[in-house]
Amino acid sequence: MAKKYLGMKPTGPVETECAPVDMIGPVKMRFRPVLPTDEQANSMIALQMVNAPKQMISLETALEKYLQLDDPLGEMDRITVEQAMQDPALKQMWVAAALKRANIQPPVPQPPPGILGPNGQPIASTPGTNSVVAGEPTVPGLNEPLPGVQAQNQIPRPGQSSQAEHMHGNVAMLRAGSYPGRPGGPGTG
Repeated sequence: MAKKYLGMKPTGPVETECAPVDMIGPVKMRFRPVLPTDEQANSMIALQMVNAPKQMISLETALEKYLQLDDPLGEMDRITVEQAMQDPALKQMWVAAALKRANIQPPVPQPPPGILGPNGQPIASTPGTNSVVAGEPTVPGLNEPLPGVQAQNQIPRPGQSSQAEHMHGNVAMLRAGSYPGRPGGPGTG
């Protein structure tokens, strides 16, 4: 239904949409200011009515009546777009389009070195590192150092130097079960 407004003219007869100023009686108006606490209370009421186990009013009504928005449908559209942008595929397309508009070439991700396992992590070591031998499972504390612990008492791998060559000061890198003075251990020749 279209709204009709009352027009005013200096004098003359009353018409459907226009009346003379001299024929209008006194107008009383009462205005109650909206305080921040009132806005907060209305927001909470709207939230509770929309999110109730059995929804009491629509989101559009809550936005229009309790939050006093002029365009509740436009606001609902903006909410829907923002929620859709959380989807990783859409977000990636959005970023790619923004980079293209800015004439910026997106970085090409580097593939991880070595052979990848089913979880996408490398299962073979890169040559020249002391990490995992190809095909050998990693077990922290057995053939891989424990997180936060310096490499001590490690078993040499093929291609690594022997434990006698791992002397550091007076402390030797020992295999599990070995001790100084044990036959074939460090310091026995």
